[in-house]
Amino acid sequence: FLHLCEAKGIAFSTVAPPQVSGVSQRTSAFSRIRRLLAKYYLRDFRILISQWRRAAREQDILRNERPDIVLTRFDDNTLSILWACRREKIPVVVEINGPVDEFNYGDRRFSCFKRLFSNMHAVHLANGGFAVSEEIGAPIRALTRQPKPFITIPNGVDTDRFQSNISGEPIRDLLGISKDRIVVGYVGSFAPWHGLDLLV
Repeated sequence: FLHLCEAKGIAFSTVAPPQVSGVSQRTSAFSRIRRLLAKYYLRDFRILISQWRRAAREQDILRNERPDIVLTRFDDNTLSILWACRREKIPVVVEINGPVDEFNYGDRRFSCFKRLFSNMHAVHLANGGFAVSEEIGAPIRALTRQPKPFITIPNGVDTDRFQSNISGEPIRDLLGISKDRIVVGYVGSFAPWHGLDLLV
């Protein structure tokens, strides 16, 4: 995306939330109780508080950068940039990458949080958006009350680099996989909404 922007003379920069650098190994009674309670409602309160804090920091970045537009991928940790953009009156485009109930961690959630952390709420806050499949995009377009641009841009690859007619025999030979066995290659994460059970 940076190269595409540079070719058009458009300034582009990336701002990302801090990534998790490791998993805590603490096993105190308090941490065990906290983990247990996090399964029952408290996780959403923690996320909401962190989002309020992050929104203030992101608002400062927006004031300094003054972008013409912001592009963000939505998950339940990125509501903050949508709030910050609305406060600064900066247009924001949201990418919806998973189904409506993607972030519904079971039934242990208050209904207000289900609505707050939903795709529909993100689209409501944004000026427009896109989904990575029609299965995700169609329900959102059907339920969106305000007329705003929301399209489907399917995930894909560079077909000059990834071609279906390239032989897999060399890698099969290297790994000792017979020609009659089915091989599925995948790079990324497996999550419940990816339908791995359907693939199997």
